[in-house]
Amino acid sequence: MTYSAVNGKIYNPQNLQNLDREEIQYLQCFQKLASVFNQQDYEIWIKREDYDRMLFVGVVNQHSQVAVKIYLKYACVPIDDPINVNVLQTAINHFQSGVQEDLVLNHRV
Repeated sequence: MTYSAVNGKIYNPQNLQNLDREEIQYLQCFQKLASVFNQQDYEIWIKREDYDRMLFVGVVNQHSQVAVKIYLKYACVPIDDPINVNVLQTAINHFQSGVQEDLVLNHRV
């Protein structure tokens, strides 16, 4: 997944009307991510796939274009506590590691 593959809706805390009914349920998740990943270095994208059965956020480092994709809903099932401490720490560690591959979290097999 590259930056261009994470096309969707960018999270903008100044424009919450941009969020639809389902997305607004995840507002705390978006706010938590925005508090950890600053807007100068990161963008937070909201995207759906698989005919709306999947909902995820993509946190993209604007300098390296490395992304962490975090599922909020997978196969129509909301993920409990999708932005928990472990997920946040894993994302932070991934960006700090210098690895150039993207990372996917909360992916159900």
